[in-house]
Amino acid sequence: MVLPVDPNCEKDQTTDADKLIIHDMLIPKPFSLKTVNNFNSSSPFGLYDIFNYLIYHSTDYDKQGLAAYKSFEYYRLFADGCVESLLTAQLNQEGVHVYVAKVPPFMKIKTDEGKEHYDLRFILGGRVTNRGSVLQARCKCKGGRDGGCKHIAAAMYFFISVI
Repeated sequence: MVLPVDPNCEKDQTTDADKLIIHDMLIPKPFSLKTVNNFNSSSPFGLYDIFNYLIYHSTDYDKQGLAAYKSFEYYRLFADGCVESLLTAQLNQEGVHVYVAKVPPFMKIKTDEGKEHYDLRFILGGRVTNRGSVLQARCKCKGGRDGGCKHIAAAMYFFISVI
C-alpha cells in the first residue's frame, strides 16, 4: 500500500511548486516569467479542454469532484468575477504557453500564507501534437497541488472568455 508522505499538505512544498519541467527542460520560477496581457498567439482552448483536464487528468478525481463540476461551482467562481488577473508568457523553445492568475480564496478572507489571493498557473501545449491541451496546472491552495482545484478551473473559464 502506497500512502502519501504528507497527506494533510502541512509541510512547505515551495521547492516543487516553484519548479516547472516541460519537455525535459527546467524553468526554475514560472511566476517570475515576463508575462503580458495579450492572448492573440494563444493555443485554441475550449470547454471540452477544461472538462477533459479536470475530469480525466487524475485518477484521484472522485465523485464529489464530479458533482462540484456538474453543479457549475467552478464556473460560478469565474462568473462572480473572482479571477483578479490572468497573464501569459509564450515559451517558443519549449513549445508551451504559461498562464499565471490571481484568484482570491473562496471561503476565507485570506490564504493560509496571509495573502488576499492564490497564485496559480496552467500550461497549454503550443506544438501541433499537444496544441491547446493542458500539460500542467498548479495552485498554491491546498487543493491545487494536484492541479484540479476550483481556482484553476475559474482561471481556465476566464481564459476562454478573453480569447
